[in-house]
Amino acid sequence: MKPREIKSLCSIVAVFIFAAMLSLAVSDESRAESPAAPAEYRAHFLEMCDLSIAEMEKPLAPFFERYRKTEDPKTHHYPFFMDSYAIRPLCVAYDMTGQRKYLDACVRWADMMLSFQQRMTPKGAYHMNYGKYRQPDQDRGQWFVADCGSIAAAVLAVSARTDDQSRRKRYLDSIKMFSRMVIDNYASDGGGVTDGLWSYKAYLMYLLAGCSERYSGLTSEADRELQYVDELLFRDGKPRETDLEVWGMMTFGMMSYAEKISPGGHKRARLAR
Repeated sequence: MKPREIKSLCSIVAVFIFAAMLSLAVSDESRAESPAAPAEYRAHFLEMCDLSIAEMEKPLAPFFERYRKTEDPKTHHYPFFMDSYAIRPLCVAYDMTGQRKYLDACVRWADMMLSFQQRMTPKGAYHMNYGKYRQPDQDRGQWFVADCGSIAAAVLAVSARTDDQSRRKRYLDSIKMFSRMVIDNYASDGGGVTDGLWSYKAYLMYLLAGCSERYSGLTSEADRELQYVDELLFRDGKPRETDLEVWGMMTFGMMSYAEKISPGGHKRARLAR
């Protein structure tokens, strides 16, 4: 196997990993208890959700490495896997508040992912929004299972919230097409790996603690880490989402905020049919 093919195997379908995690759900009685989230966390979480919506409504531009050192506040130029970490918490924000603006933003993004997917090679792949890698209508260039697995997990989360049955079917068909392509071409005999679900460790610790009492001790460390993230993001008033590193911390951190404020909120993705 070529090195590039081995690299492609660095992640199997994130949606399958996501579904496997969700299958560990247990009864409310066995859920590990964690201190209530500080009151400001909810306000900070929703503020970041609003900032995310505004950021993703900007004209789209492909991501290039120069954006690690420069900012362009007029365009949205981040990889789509980073956006996916904002979309899933936006789904939880919709669950928490019932405000359509959160779901509408998710639907717009998911529709865009499907539109790009129709033009991608291999069939079933998602577009990643890297300027130097494979683009829609191209059959050459690098393409990564891990990035696209994160996109698929976000599309799955949106599918569970939409009440438009035809749209839900399109979303699920999209995920199935991606999953089939990965299983048939990129899954190794040794099984899957986990780097298609990058997120802050706090999110993973909350998830594990919610699945089994044996992990209940992780919540205090997760709380401490989330406190550090909160202080870093809001020390100057609000996050500067036009900075790549801040956007990365904010979107990844939103996963942890969502699980802390609304335990089990991410698990709604398993309700999709």
